[in-house]
Amino acid sequence: MLVQQMTPRVAINPEISGSMFNGYYGQTGQIILPVLRPGNSRSNKWYVSILKRIVIKIRQSYPNMKIIIRTDSGFSCAPFYQLADDYNLLFVTGQASNSVLKRKVARVEKAVKHLYLSQREKHQHFISFSYQAKRWHKEQQCYSKIESTGLGMNIRYFISNLPI
Repeated sequence: MLVQQMTPRVAINPEISGSMFNGYYGQTGQIILPVLRPGNSRSNKWYVSILKRIVIKIRQSYPNMKIIIRTDSGFSCAPFYQLADDYNLLFVTGQASNSVLKRKVARVEKAVKHLYLSQREKHQHFISFSYQAKRWHKEQQCYSKIESTGLGMNIRYFISNLPI
């Protein structure tokens, strides 16, 4: 079972700060539990406690089902990774850039940039490494896409425990 949590990015009324709806409704699976929250609240507020209840309910009926959680970077937090370990959840979650991650990809970024400048062609490279934020209980596997687009560098990160 795939459970996907994304922060909506589409404004309902531009005059109301933070008013949003999920632009993917009707294009993906079924909504399990819509949560209406203030537009200025953090993405992961209540997330882990709600997800824990959903996981417990699923496991009561389907104890051996693999559950895969997919989220954007707003949900990458210590309580989520602890929950994933406690309930044997598989996950892929975006990770916001920071100075530690930038240092880890700096050498590859320089090489990809050099390839673009010397060949005038777009280049894309993927790397993986261990990463642990200060509040996380253990290291996680981090993946990065380093891309030269001709308009600049596009570097993205995600954390996952899915087997490769």
